[in-house]
Amino acid sequence: MAGQVNKLKKKILVLLLFLMTVLCSCREKEQEEPSHLAVRQIASFDTMEDFYNFWLDSDSKGTIGSTSINYDKAYITQGEGSLKWELEGVTGITWNGVSFNTGSPMSANYKVYNNTEEDFSDMRNVRYISIDCYNANEFEIDVSSCVVSYIGDAYFSLDNAAITIQPGEWGTLRVSLNRYDTERYAQVTHIPITVNYAFQVAEEATELVEKGDLYYPKATVYLDNIYAVSGNGAEEKVFADKNEILSFDSILDMQYASTYMANGELSWNERNQKIGTGVSAEYNTNPVYTNGREGSLMLRVDSVNNTCNNWIRQYTYDSAYEDLWVGVEFKGFLDQIDFLPLQTEGARIAIDVYNGFEYDKEVYFGCDDAVNGHNYFRREEENHAAENEMPLSTVYKLESGKWTTIYFEENEALDLSQGLARIWLATSRTDVFDTGYIYMNNLRLVKGGQE
Repeated sequence: MAGQVNKLKKKILVLLLFLMTVLCSCREKEQEEPSHLAVRQIASFDTMEDFYNFWLDSDSKGTIGSTSINYDKAYITQGEGSLKWELEGVTGITWNGVSFNTGSPMSANYKVYNNTEEDFSDMRNVRYISIDCYNANEFEIDVSSCVVSYIGDAYFSLDNAAITIQPGEWGTLRVSLNRYDTERYAQVTHIPITVNYAFQVAEEATELVEKGDLYYPKATVYLDNIYAVSGNGAEEKVFADKNEILSFDSILDMQYASTYMANGELSWNERNQKIGTGVSAEYNTNPVYTNGREGSLMLRVDSVNNTCNNWIRQYTYDSAYEDLWVGVEFKGFLDQIDFLPLQTEGARIAIDVYNGFEYDKEVYFGCDDAVNGHNYFRREEENHAAENEMPLSTVYKLESGKWTTIYFEENEALDLSQGLARIWLATSRTDVFDTGYIYMNNLRLVKGGQE
């Protein structure tokens, strides 16, 4: 009997030692977690207050759908509730007997300004906004978002983001904010959210559509936990004397990147109330697309046809333009780097780029100096109007499925007396007929012209 008791004691002791080891390791893991990020919950959808702040967009095409608070744990990521968003099916447009896809079938806005207990309108220290989304349908959906700020007498949509969610799965949409354009985030008014999915062709006439018309079937989406993730300054990057500028070995490098949409840098295109349907950026750690490094920036490019055709909210773009550029720009750190070697030592700016499209893709790699703001050139073989002059860049055609190192080769056109204003990479959307991806990392200054 005594032997059995001793064996039992030994088992208990081993179990206790195991638990202590696990607890210690967990505690060590907690201590290793970065302390420079602070998470604030904008909306949990546990209460009716969050529900009242979520406004369906009255300018959306077709019937508006409905929302309600959900308490089924199967559709909650955290807390007691989530938002159930039922999209009631939206018609397409038929003109001269031809059906057209009208783009995003449903949009909504989560009101931030003067609508929450805690003031979230000042997002100058926010690194990114995250939103949990669940696809309760038998088809994949695209969920997109951005932040909208009121600056002067105009609204600006900033920092688009989009994800594709498979049927019956959760996805976390993250909108990264470039905090080095601080004034752009001083008065955020709302966070738009758009749900998009493939249209169908009506096989028979109904009250909403004629036979052969395009339409969107009914759909249900759950939203939960809108967070604002802020930094306290501890994530500042030290650029020292290294040639490397942004490696993207850490997600912290994303704070210097922001997306934009422009054609020849025409400002009216950039100022439209676009909701993540053109281009968005996300941090990638899939080693297939990191070129041997820890991470990369993933640029998602959506088709022009995915832009909502709605003149009231200006989601559409003038088809008269031959080219529509979308891209990512890097800034906020350029004053910490000596770029004079670009002109005095034959140095070049380089970046590694992976073409994730299924076909070869042309990209533009450019720089703007702080003196001129934006640098332009006119192609000698073409007589462009002044407003359609092209931004100063080097053009590369990237082979599908491969990494390529590209360089900015127009150094002599820069005025570097006050440094650079931004570095950017862009591509055209006119040849994009389905969502495609471009990955990039290892932005660097190659001194001496050689690597």
